[in-house]
Amino acid sequence: MDALEAALIDITGLAGADGILLSDAVVKLNERFSTTISPVLLHPLGRRMRALGSVTVSSDVEGAGEELDAGKVRLTGTPAICMAAMGISDASTVIMANPMRILTEIARAGTAGILQCDLAARVGLEPKNIFHNMKPLRALNLLLTKSVVCRAAGTTVVGA
Repeated sequence: MDALEAALIDITGLAGADGILLSDAVVKLNERFSTTISPVLLHPLGRRMRALGSVTVSSDVEGAGEELDAGKVRLTGTPAICMAAMGISDASTVIMANPMRILTEIARAGTAGILQCDLAARVGLEPKNIFHNMKPLRALNLLLTKSVVCRAAGTTVVGA
């Protein structure tokens, strides 16, 4: 159960300030552990998350009581949990709003990575401005970047 809790806290932290539905978190847990989490474990997991204090457990339904409907329960991590999930252990590190949104989206993309143009669309910034918002993250060594060549459909790369 401890490994499930730790993974659930990590998944919640990566979700950022918006949090994540418990049902979506369980899908990510299933992927992470290559298994299927029994619905019987949802109630104890929800109770443990409530007890931790670093994760807020809220329901979209009034009077949810003790039973958890995974599709209506939202988990939201504290800012410290969100930063820890992204690998920031220094509590004195301050990241402004736009770079934090960028870092959250990169963390959500996982090891597959994300193209800067797609990242700009996800965070609602102009593609030409994304580089400047990534500078503080590069300065903190929080990003690993790789140059790639992308082709639009029906085009060719000159010199290839």
